[in-house]
Amino acid sequence: MTGVVAAGLRVAGAVRVRVPLRRPMVTAHGSWPVCDSWLVRVVDDAGRVGWGEATLGPFAAAADQATLDGQVRAVVGSPMGRALAAVDLVEVAGGAVRAALDGALLDLGAVLADRSRAAAIAVNAMVGAESLHASVAAAREAVAAGFGTIKLKGGGEGCTRDLVERLAAVRAAVGSDVRLRLDVNGAWDAGIAAERLRAITDLDFELVEQPVALGPITDVAATLAELRATTGVRLAADESVVSLAAARVLVAAGAVDALVVKPARVGGPMVALGIAEVAKAAGVAVVISTMLETGVGLLTAMVTAAMLPATDGPDGSGLAHGLGTGGGLATDLVAGRSTVSGGVAVVPVGPGVGLGGMLEAAALERFAVETSGDWA
Repeated sequence: MTGVVAAGLRVAGAVRVRVPLRRPMVTAHGSWPVCDSWLVRVVDDAGRVGWGEATLGPFAAAADQATLDGQVRAVVGSPMGRALAAVDLVEVAGGAVRAALDGALLDLGAVLADRSRAAAIAVNAMVGAESLHASVAAAREAVAAGFGTIKLKGGGEGCTRDLVERLAAVRAAVGSDVRLRLDVNGAWDAGIAAERLRAITDLDFELVEQPVALGPITDVAATLAELRATTGVRLAADESVVSLAAARVLVAAGAVDALVVKPARVGGPMVALGIAEVAKAAGVAVVISTMLETGVGLLTAMVTAAMLPATDGPDGSGLAHGLGTGGGLATDLVAGRSTVSGGVAVVPVGPGVGLGGMLEAAALERFAVETSGDWA
């Protein structure tokens, strides 16, 4: 698809930004205080500009980050066709670069321009792996702001009792009508996962995301399938969804009730939508999420979510997406357009995304740490 539209397009430049969070996000793997990513600028023959974002997320290995940096610099100045051909989707960094290139094409309306999209999408709130009292306070604040789904980070608890006490306190605070999810970020082994999933069965969690650690995808799929069958808890894969091939393995194994798909991780919006089609055919839901991008990647992900094929949540309505992170940054770089109100994100209309008209030049310059080519 992208090969057809690549003629006349070139990768004009890129800028690496580091944008601080208003408050560090805490997970089982630690906390992160900053969004670190590359914004890639694509230009067509008419001078129209499209933007995409490449990031590996907050806990990227140094070697992978160095590879990403080198690949971004290497594609700057290239015709789009050559840049796309140079990307190796097998590599983690290659997937991130491809996500930026395809995101820029989507921004320009060069792909999927004729695909219908929803005008607004439901979005979940996110509560970090905080103390019991901090979690309850944050959950109450989210409900007061209009969110109907709250995702709690977890996995770092020392014992099952601590986890259950915290989650039970949140459930009691928000009531039974609010959907709760737990995101473990792969912090448990199979034995601990079985114990803790059984312990929270009565708390009515909509999903538990990535309850087991990463590994060979066939092994992860088999473990998730067994946990799903023996605990009765609805499970989702997140970090394991690294590609269309991985998604196919998870779906075929009956491992999950939902796939959490990050366009920035899997190779961009086109790959994400391909995964969604595979999931839909198997009756598996899809949640679109992010790698803590700026508003560039976040708006790309929102448009992707708005183009998903219809899928049903556990009560017959669609699942909320993990796209409420823009307000957590000191700036989203796109004039606040990626923010969420009342648990709903408004999706840009038109054939593309329109990022070129949203980017705040002063904010971009303030948080830029490296540039390459014609990025301004």
